[in-house]
Amino acid sequence: MYNGEQRISAPTCPYLLRCLLLYHFLVKMQLSLWTIMLNN
Repeated sequence: MYNGEQRISAPTCPYLLRCLLLYHFLVKMQLSLWTIMLNN
């Protein structure tokens, strides 16, 4: 049972991490765009 759980969660972990990194990058880009727009 535990082995099956591990096998299922193994591929999803890097995928989640990648999504998180992408989301973080998008948020940072959005914030920088906001600051540029506010400064102008």
